[in-house]
Amino acid sequence: MRNSPTEVIPIEAPAYANGTDESCLFVYNGVSMLPTFKPGQVLVVQPVVNKLVPGDVVVYADMHSYSVHRVIGVTPQGLITRGDNNRLVDALPVTPEQIVGRVESVHNQPHSRRVRGGVGGLIAAQIGWGVRAGQRMLRRILHKPYISVRQIPLVRRVLLRLFAPYLRRIRIQTESGVVIKTTFRGRTVARYLPEHQYFECRKPFDLFLDPPR
Repeated sequence: MRNSPTEVIPIEAPAYANGTDESCLFVYNGVSMLPTFKPGQVLVVQPVVNKLVPGDVVVYADMHSYSVHRVIGVTPQGLITRGDNNRLVDALPVTPEQIVGRVESVHNQPHSRRVRGGVGGLIAAQIGWGVRAGQRMLRRILHKPYISVRQIPLVRRVLLRLFAPYLRRIRIQTESGVVIKTTFRGRTVARYLPEHQYFECRKPFDLFLDPPR
């Protein structure tokens, strides 16, 4: 994904790093730090400004909200940051005045874990960026062959025959209208909204599934 600051919501009024040692609590709500954090998890933030190093994860004030990203560089202008799930480095450095603190741990009751920072955190993030870049390249390479396979009637018939015993079609009446879902072993793999003529289907099921008639 392209850059998008991840919003975090303070559970308490955040104590800025100047003149306090008390931790702040934030609820994570976004996508740019996946899979390091998941929406709904609670981040424990320790007020720190001067001891931040590349690899640390920081919460900072961003316009009228708060964001959380990983530090990848320290410059005289401020911290260079990037989301663990973002393709690009953030456009603007984070100044000391913006910094709330460093994320020390993440909680998802009843579990909690420390957040890796420093060199170890940076290496882990770089591996993740490399893996996702490879996945994007692979999808681009395989896109045309994939589309070609979908257009071969014999392949579609064979795949449908193989998967058919595990597929179920469910018709649901909602306030917004009828929704027809196709499930595979209990997991929704396709959804059709007849009133809007809208059909979406997960891969590889789109190789052989069509909108209901």
